[in-house]
Amino acid sequence: MLARQCLEIAPITRLPNSVEVNPSLSINSQALQPVLHLDALGNDRFAANTLSPNMGGAIFGGQYLANVVGAAMLTADAHHPHMMQAFFLRAGDLQSPLEYSVQRVREGRRFAHRRVEVHQQERLLMTADVSLYTGGNAGHHHQRTMPVLPPPEQLDTLEVLLKRHRTEISADIRERVLRKQAVLVKPVDPTASIFHKAKQAQLAIWLKTAQTMPATRYYRYCALTYLADYWLGAVSTALYADSIFSPAHAVLSLNHSLWFHTEPMLDDWLLYALDSPNAGRGLGLGHGAFYDRRGTLLATAMQEALQL
Repeated sequence: MLARQCLEIAPITRLPNSVEVNPSLSINSQALQPVLHLDALGNDRFAANTLSPNMGGAIFGGQYLANVVGAAMLTADAHHPHMMQAFFLRAGDLQSPLEYSVQRVREGRRFAHRRVEVHQQERLLMTADVSLYTGGNAGHHHQRTMPVLPPPEQLDTLEVLLKRHRTEISADIRERVLRKQAVLVKPVDPTASIFHKAKQAQLAIWLKTAQTMPATRYYRYCALTYLADYWLGAVSTALYADSIFSPAHAVLSLNHSLWFHTEPMLDDWLLYALDSPNAGRGLGLGHGAFYDRRGTLLATAMQEALQL
């Protein structure tokens, strides 16, 4: 996300969980489905009229990415996404809808390519490319093995952890983190991410949508894309920050790439295994791998972030 991945240091506008900002716009941190919905404007243009706030009071970066994938899918019925690359150019605000303009770059038999621009009141916020594929079973097959980690049933949610350790995290940070209720988060080792520095540039979290999502291809791909922005930029600070929520170690997301290896399912917890291959020159690189409970590698993500 272009707005700080962790926290804005400046005071933020206090918004309730769902509030009307103008007749065509709503802010929602409780449910994911409205955030992923796009309204057709004609001529391959779409509007996001429900916005998802991040902890700093700006738009959550995962929404830009998810809506980009959604807009591309709405113009390519016979294909499904297999790769997306996006560049965060400017931060948006919670005052106006987002508009997605799609250019049909290629319409092939097996592959289609879409170029998407994200605007807010004529300001260009993001450019992205989405490659779509009809699929196939030919060729070789292998995948990286899922790490052996505790299952979600043995772990506490982020909400429970922050309430239990309320003396270790400021009330302001707790409020900002707990405002987002659309996704359930279970850190595998909270002592190495929330309350203490990590010994390695690695994090792992289990993620699940708080509410049941429609069982359609559109929502499956869009929801996984939304989840892919969770903690991905922050993993490059895990070695240095006492908490990834510390404003002293905030980051600005610069770009994001996502590869889909199979059609995702969202009816259970997903493991997001994160690591940072490199940090230097003021930049941090995050890598993430999504696995389902059976160990299937669903998607791989990469994100570069500016360390502030």
